[in-house]
Amino acid sequence: MSRNDLDSLAQELSFLQNQLDSLDSLDDILVTYEKMFSLIHQGLNEILVKDQQCYILSVQSNGTILKDALDQPVLQTFAMTIRL
Repeated sequence: MSRNDLDSLAQELSFLQNQLDSLDSLDDILVTYEKMFSLIHQGLNEILVKDQQCYILSVQSNGTILKDALDQPVLQTFAMTIRL
């Protein structure tokens, strides 16, 4: 989620919070709180996603690490996305 998306969520939450002051009906208040909790949950789900770049060492059949011409370990990269 981009910074703009988070700003948009924050603005919508602020609007809903201000709207609560003018509501008279309990049903309307509950619906507004449900929307607010939904937005909070949506924002938390987005910011708790972590993208990690990981490396795999290449190993030869005899168990030694494969190295390139500069004697550096040969690495394969992959990305892993996890939710916290």
